[in-house]
Amino acid sequence: NDVMGSPGLSSSTAIMNLPQAWTKGYRGSGQTIAVVDTGVMASHQMFLASGGSKVLNGACFGTDGYGFDGRLYASFCPNKDALGDSPSGTANAGEPPKNTAACPAGGWYGECDHGTHVASIAAGRSLISAGVNLQGVAPDASIYPVNVFSYHMGHSIYFRNDVLVAMNHLVGLTVPGINPATVNMSFSGATYTELSCPNSGSAHVAH
Repeated sequence: NDVMGSPGLSSSTAIMNLPQAWTKGYRGSGQTIAVVDTGVMASHQMFLASGGSKVLNGACFGTDGYGFDGRLYASFCPNKDALGDSPSGTANAGEPPKNTAACPAGGWYGECDHGTHVASIAAGRSLISAGVNLQGVAPDASIYPVNVFSYHMGHSIYFRNDVLVAMNHLVGLTVPGINPATVNMSFSGATYTELSCPNSGSAHVAH
């Protein structure tokens, strides 16, 4: 069974016939994509092609509590409130954590870059100066990041309550000029149920 290659943004968009859609003007202009994930690095070169970052100031909803693996997880939302959250309007609320207690490898890599990766696929567009020509599915759309993950030394999980409050936040969003047309949640569920592990999935902070 020969190895053929790995998926990449340079080929996947062509397979989906997106260049034809782009030439007809379907590039996501005026639209906002909410990325509910580990946060999005606004300064990444995939978001700077228009001169300023297309990543809007988002929100963060985390939990200080035990995960299903027995680890004690913490919210690294910036300037978090009593619930462990950074509501919309909090500076850098949608950024991934840079704290080394969350992401030991340089304070950024590991499981903390997933939201940036996903947002690049959804709406990224590389700087020409970067020497590459990559575009996401909707390269002219804006990105509204919502971080719903809590962290323990390079491990990240999401709590049910944090995802629910994030979705309620998006439904009731009243920030002028931000009306997400699409919500992307690119993460999986845990392989347990509350019936078999009654204490595992309980959030220690109620929203």
